[in-house]
Amino acid sequence: EDYAMLQHLADGRVDLMMGRGNTGPVYPWFGQDIRQGINLAIENYALLRRLWREDVVDWEGKFRTPLQGFTSTPRPLDGVPPFVWHGSIRSPEIAEQAAYYGDGFFHNHIFWPADHTKRMIELYRTRYAHHGHGTPEQAIVGLGGQVFMR
Repeated sequence: EDYAMLQHLADGRVDLMMGRGNTGPVYPWFGQDIRQGINLAIENYALLRRLWREDVVDWEGKFRTPLQGFTSTPRPLDGVPPFVWHGSIRSPEIAEQAAYYGDGFFHNHIFWPADHTKRMIELYRTRYAHHGHGTPEQAIVGLGGQVFMR
């Protein structure tokens, strides 16, 4: 609901970048266990997609209370949900998730060898094409890192 509202306020100029988090101390803040991080990311995003695309949602999963006849408001602007980037450093499951839905894949590669980054992007692009979203070259990839400069 918050992202849909932001999308309205920004006249559609909103992307959502999701990362599951990879530091153990954060998960207990939300009553979760980092060992379930991949499963949480997959289930939560499946629900988010449905909430943005279906007017009325019935949902039952492993990690949250069920929803019955739930409508998320406001609805996405012009019926088009924000573009989603799935961020991952090391999880092929997240690259697969991005490819499955035809979303963008963002790899923060600053701490990893170039060959690892290349393998993750090739996996995403291959699976993107496999799922029928276009050619591997049409898959939307972002790379990033960070640096602190004085």
